[in-house]
Amino acid sequence: MENRLKKPVNIVCFYWNGTDRPGWDDVNLGFDYILKLYNGFKRNTTVPFKFHCLTPDVYYEHKDIAFHKLESPSWMGCLPKYSMFNPAYGFEGRVFACDLDVVITGNMDDILSYKGKFSTRRTFHGKPESGGDMISFKGGTYQWIWKTFVDNTSGMENFTKGRERWVYRYHPKMKKFPFLQDLFPGQILSYKNNVNGGRGVTESTRIVSCHGNPRPHKINEPWVKEHWI
Repeated sequence: MENRLKKPVNIVCFYWNGTDRPGWDDVNLGFDYILKLYNGFKRNTTVPFKFHCLTPDVYYEHKDIAFHKLESPSWMGCLPKYSMFNPAYGFEGRVFACDLDVVITGNMDDILSYKGKFSTRRTFHGKPESGGDMISFKGGTYQWIWKTFVDNTSGMENFTKGRERWVYRYHPKMKKFPFLQDLFPGQILSYKNNVNGGRGVTESTRIVSCHGNPRPHKINEPWVKEHWI
């Protein structure tokens, strides 16, 4: 896909302690995940990008990573990730947000150059619904999610039970949108469903979701050693 983006893509990730996310209470492991995700994008795209990490305690410094203080009205489950829609961060143009436990294995130009208003990773089995670990959207167009979260935090907690993707799936203000796997066939795989057991990645694979367990640092397979560095 020809790169015609007028502004760098904002690539956004999240790290906070006390969750089931990589790092848990180990800030060194947390930084290792952040750095390896950044390195994965740096090696695998020609699309200009800015790399951001939202974290409540900014312990880290890196000349090419912007660390922003993560503030959230609720720390239930994955709800702090709604902060990506907070206009205070100034994420304009294309935003691609992903969890730390994904592994970049190939050129990301197509995925990062998507120009539609909104898209998420689709579930890898069962009914096709939004997953929460990869989201692409046009900055400034979904600030209502943040406003709703701030203005009615308890309502959002009750509605989502901490699963932030439930807004993308079921909120009446969300309109139908395409899934990333349908836009970019073969480029997004699940470790558990597609790669596990020595099957490895293919030439068309661009990004692998290590949703659930095991996390990348516990996967002892050649493709992880090659790409998660």
